[in-house]
Amino acid sequence: DSLIFGVEHSGGNLKRRISERLEKMFADGWIEEIRDLLARGYTADDPGMKSHGYREIIQYLSEFESAGSDADIEAMQEELKKKIAAKTRQYAKRQMTWWRNDKRIRWVTV
Repeated sequence: DSLIFGVEHSGGNLKRRISERLEKMFADGWIEEIRDLLARGYTADDPGMKSHGYREIIQYLSEFESAGSDADIEAMQEELKKKIAAKTRQYAKRQMTWWRNDKRIRWVTV
C-alpha cells in the first residue's frame, strides 16, 4: 500500500511559477547549453532535443543568424519565452487532467 499526495496550485500561482522557472533557466544559460549541445553534434532529431523548450530554442537559433539588430534579437528572445511558457502551461494542464483521474491520489492545495 502507498499513500500518494498531489500538490495542486492555483492557476495564477502555477503560471507565475512556470514564468519564474523559465526566466531562471534562461538566466542560467539555457540557450548557450543548447548551442553547445548542437556544436557537439547533437541534432534536433535526438530524443532529448525534442522536449519542451528545446525544440523552440533550436528553431530560434536557426533564425538567430538572420536576425539584424540587437533589438530584433531581444524581441525574438521575448517571443521565444512567451511561446515556451504557453506550451509549458498547456502541458501542465494536460498533466493535471490525467492525474485527476487517478483515484489513488489525495490532493492538497497550496
